[in-house]
Amino acid sequence: MQKKILVLAIAAISGLAAGSAFAADGATLYGTLDYGFASRGGNSGKVAATPNQNNFDSSISQQSLIGLKGGEDLGGGTKLIFNLQYGITLDNNGGGSNSTSTGTSSPFWNRESMIGMTGDWGTAVGGRVGGDRAGISIKFDPFAGGTVGNFGSLIGNQAYADNAVAYISPSYSGFNVLAAYSNRLTGNEGVANTGDARLYAIRPEYNDGPLDVLVNYEDATVHGTGGDIRIVDVAGSYDFGVIKLMGMYDHLNTSGVLDTALHLDQKSWLIGATAPVGGVKVKFSYGDIKNDNAGVTAGDCKKTSLGADYSLSKRTNFYVDIASISNDSNASCTIAYNADQYSGSNAAIKGGLVDSASAGNQTGFGTHGFDVGIVHHF
Repeated sequence: MQKKILVLAIAAISGLAAGSAFAADGATLYGTLDYGFASRGGNSGKVAATPNQNNFDSSISQQSLIGLKGGEDLGGGTKLIFNLQYGITLDNNGGGSNSTSTGTSSPFWNRESMIGMTGDWGTAVGGRVGGDRAGISIKFDPFAGGTVGNFGSLIGNQAYADNAVAYISPSYSGFNVLAAYSNRLTGNEGVANTGDARLYAIRPEYNDGPLDVLVNYEDATVHGTGGDIRIVDVAGSYDFGVIKLMGMYDHLNTSGVLDTALHLDQKSWLIGATAPVGGVKVKFSYGDIKNDNAGVTAGDCKKTSLGADYSLSKRTNFYVDIASISNDSNASCTIAYNADQYSGSNAAIKGGLVDSASAGNQTGFGTHGFDVGIVHHF
């Protein structure tokens, strides 16, 4: 594993079952362009006081990307589907820190790249696919995994999973099940698979009308070393029309021989809401993350976020957000504006235990933040 055990998740393919997501026959170019300004600073807990960090940046609210998706009707009610994505950075026109899950330059197709089939029997895909735990951090967060207000960056998500296969069942009265497997979560498999983190995941979900609830369980063992990571998520939302309430609980626990002698035990929860007011969507969230790890002092971070999105059209909106983190004396959580960046205070994760928290992707700064920008979909 090259001294990395992943905070894992895989195969966020629920939306792929809808045939409208892909061209019936051929390919469609699509993308997201996000650009704005962010300012972060302040101190709390172990975070020292420093001058503000001010950035004109890409991918503050949503990841800027160009994609190609499509399909082919194979007959008999079955369709071939594919999706390729390339992350871009509008501030410097490069393939840098905001275009990959590791915060460094990578091959051209550095985001999702997958192929599969869908029909009345369900949807099956394989390749490099979106992380399910990361997807939950986006779906049940009012800030959708972006802006200074997001909560997922405090957890430590794996944005994508390599060498993966996944299946999602058809929906029966709103109920479906996702099952996924990865032979190694990042990079090519090793010789004799030694050190490969093999993931098994299952996620039942009920989504019908205003109610959406799910339970996610993931287990990864490191082949040849015995290290083990387990994750349990419980999340849900209910849309009352005038307000949509949402929340999630996440528990990460490790055992066995890992890259450190630490036993990680991380619990976090988030509650939030969105409310349409004219052409504005108001967003609010409050979350707490506790690290209680053997060998280190436990830390506790609390984050409060408030924001608004103003729709300029069906495909373009303006956003503005503020957020504040309160750390106890042992914690060092900071502000990051992508859920696939790591800005929590878990010392073992910051030391490289988690792939998404590699040195190039620890981009959190300060404990108070503000952003403003524009995002367009095509």
